[in-house]
Order: sequence, then structure tokens, then C-alpha cells
Amino acid sequence: MPNDVTIVLQNMEAGTASFEDDLIPLIYSELRRIAQSRLSREAIGHTLQATALVNEYFLNVSNADPELLSWENRRHFYSAAARAMQNILVDHARRKKSDKRGGDNLKLSLENHEQVVADKSIDLIALDEALQKLETENHRVAETVRLKYFANMTIAEIANHLTISAVTVERDWAYAKAWLLLELQD
Repeated sequence: MPNDVTIVLQNMEAGTASFEDDLIPLIYSELRRIAQSRLSREAIGHTLQATALVNEYFLNVSNADPELLSWENRRHFYSAAARAMQNILVDHARRKKSDKRGGDNLKLSLENHEQVVADKSIDLIALDEALQKLETENHRVAETVRLKYFANMTIAEIANHLTISAVTVERDWAYAKAWLLLELQD
């Protein structure tokens, strides 16, 4: 399947394949699995469902300028998808937080099995702002957080995706958790 996605992306670039007809059938179930896993860590009462998240992503892509829809390969596509899902979730959190919609903060834990701060959760908007700051300091570490947190990739998948060793990903993830802990303490 990885090669199939890359081939379709190359065919899209050449104009012989389309996003809706050729790519969506290949990626839909994987993106929905990622979204479902990601949303399973949301606070109780979170209103966005996995199908809605994926459909909103597809709607955003379908309405985007075709020149912006150029992905080099499967890896590049899934990185862009993780970033897009992050943006959708942050926008959703901002809408929920706004006064006219009730002003309720959306809280999330940093990871399913392990929390950076015991018995505390973090605000998705604050996480997004912290990731933007981390991005300026260390792009790879920020990308590791995005892939782990928003695309729900394993250490091995991230290593393969970023073409680095699993040990480096583990170091980056440990650094990111410590950095985010300090950044999000306030």
C-alpha cells in the first residue's frame, strides 16, 4: 500500500489521477483509523467524531488551491495530513472555547498510556502554540510530536517516516515531553 499511495501521488502530479477518485479510496480507512485513535484521547463530551474529522480534512483539501496539493510521496502526504488534522482540532477547540459557543475549554492528555503531568490534561490551543514555538527551535522534534500525537504513529513508524533511527525518535520524544512540560506549566 505505501507504494500504491506514492504512485497515485506521482500520477496526480502528472495529471493522470485525481484526489477524489484515486487517492481517497487508498487512504480513507487509514486516515479514519488515525483520527479515531486520536479522538479516543479527547475529553468526555468532545463532539467531533473520527468520520467528521476525516471528512473535514477531505473537504479542506478538495477546496484548496490545486497547486497546494502537491505531495512528493506517502511520507510527505501523511505529514501534511497530520498537520491539517492538528489545525482542524485546534480550530474546533477555539470555536468551542469562544464565548458565543459557551467558552468551554477542550482538554486533552498528551498521550494515551503515559501522561507528562499526572492527573492533568492540556489545552489543545496551548499545545498548538507551544508546537509552533518548538518548530522554530527544532523542526524534527516538533514533527515527532505531531506524528506521535496527531497522527498516532508508533516510534518505529515515526523513525521510518523521518528516516532516522528509533533511538533518535525516542530521544526526540523524551526531549519534546520535557520541553512541553515546561512550556505548558503556565
